[in-house]
Amino acid sequence: MHGQRNTMFHNITLRISVVAHIGLLDGIIHTFIISTFPFHNNQYLRWFMNNSVNIFSNGFLVTEDFLSANNSNYCGVDKNAWPVGIESDVLPTAQDRVEASYMDLSTPFLIDQRDLLTYVQACKQSNIAYRILYCEAYTRDFLLDKQLHNTYGKSEYFIGCDYAYPSGDYFSAIWNDVICCRSCFADSWKRELNQFELLPNLHTALLFAQDRKRALNDFLRFGCAEPMEQGFFQIFSLFEITKLFEQQCK
Repeated sequence: MHGQRNTMFHNITLRISVVAHIGLLDGIIHTFIISTFPFHNNQYLRWFMNNSVNIFSNGFLVTEDFLSANNSNYCGVDKNAWPVGIESDVLPTAQDRVEASYMDLSTPFLIDQRDLLTYVQACKQSNIAYRILYCEAYTRDFLLDKQLHNTYGKSEYFIGCDYAYPSGDYFSAIWNDVICCRSCFADSWKRELNQFELLPNLHTALLFAQDRKRALNDFLRFGCAEPMEQGFFQIFSLFEITKLFEQQCK
């Protein structure tokens, strides 16, 4: 269901001890222990993750392919992402990225081509209709995989921009605050959505993020607007590549 919150991913502060394997020097894996300390959207955690786990701002997201309950054409990320789960038996080689998204809620959880093939096969075995989105998160905190960008980030596959959590349930402000909401804020933005019920371009998405922040501040200060989710929202540029990927696999 759209907008259902996975409390494992949200509003948590983890206090852990981290054992890291950083690089090879003279054939020896160097291991060090970072003493116990809180992780919560921490710049040091982000540095640590970037230097120990391959985290990119772009990659693939698999959602279930179904018609929304209100017959909406919404094609964004908040549509039952990862319909067969992301546990180790499904995505064994992606668990470092799963853990990174647990520890830093602003970390996008997206998968690479190898894991995508594994995941699509799991969906087929479970008879689940799926959609494949190539996603590019608008962030400077993580590197861009240029090969993926050059292959899949083409205008003919672009369907629009979403504004959502980068992991967990991918709670979307477009779906929850605009499409499924009745308010002055929602009404003013519904007319801006394209045929996929997404924002048509990055410029409009940036304006939406600013306007939503203003509306949220009004609610927090004066209680004069619809209540809105607070969280680590990011802008996603989305590309529908289901047919393309299936053709490549033939």
